[in-house]
Amino acid sequence: MDRGLYVAMTGAKQIMQAQAVNNHNIANINTVGFRADAVSFVSQPIYGPGYPTRVNAVASDAGTDFSSGVMQGTGRDLDIAVNGSGYIAVMGSDGTEGYTRAGDLRVSVDGAVTTAAGQPVLTESGPLNIPPATTVTVGNDGTISVVPLGLNPIGISPTDRIKLVNPPAKEKKPSRNQMPQIATRCQPSRFLPAPAHHPIHF
Repeated sequence: MDRGLYVAMTGAKQIMQAQAVNNHNIANINTVGFRADAVSFVSQPIYGPGYPTRVNAVASDAGTDFSSGVMQGTGRDLDIAVNGSGYIAVMGSDGTEGYTRAGDLRVSVDGAVTTAAGQPVLTESGPLNIPPATTVTVGNDGTISVVPLGLNPIGISPTDRIKLVNPPAKEKKPSRNQMPQIATRCQPSRFLPAPAHHPIHF
């Protein structure tokens, strides 16, 4: 078989991988907190006996588009939007710390604050829980304040603070093992970001 066919086959395979990334972006265009991945192609010479006259086109990770869309008012006290490239710390299904940008939070019947997917939201000391309350608000530093049931609205008081983190400057996504806590801000309650990314990146 002509070795040139292998170069063409490799190019077709890399295009399929890039299309898979674009399909993922399109499928999540209305997902709260989603940020699109980008793909670029680089030339990779094929080395071996003789001169490297053949070159493969290889799809590579070009990072994540962290641009934010227009903030949309939702009227929900537990809807928040993280500024910049920050993340909300959550507990994964295996009990380890994970990260999300989905700020449409919920409160379970036992007072646990979770994401819409059911992942517990974390503070510096563990999962976030709040007492029964008539009003719940989130400040731009992640502080949760409540008006406990039976108290006057002027009795609002802070209860805890959501753990907000930033990925390292050179990383496009957070690492499960090492995520430094850097000063990160979020929009106050009742706002979620509209999709801002273009679903196809090359």
